[in-house]
Amino acid sequence: MKKMKCLVSDSELNAKWEKNNYFRKYGKPNTYKFFAVAAESYVATAIEFAAHFPQLYSTVKVMLSFVFYKLP
Repeated sequence: MKKMKCLVSDSELNAKWEKNNYFRKYGKPNTYKFFAVAAESYVATAIEFAAHFPQLYSTVKVMLSFVFYKLP
């Protein structure tokens, strides 16, 4: 969660968050809601997440230790 706390206070990420409308706004107020929204986005719309926020996507991927596999 230390990395998430740093990301929450990152001004560049916050500016992109405001402009982009990809993430739900309720995730903005604190680190735990921010992580919840990021984790939800990672699972629900991984391709879009990676395209809009690649650094955050990589961080969440490591934190969750969850990799998507293509099914045959």
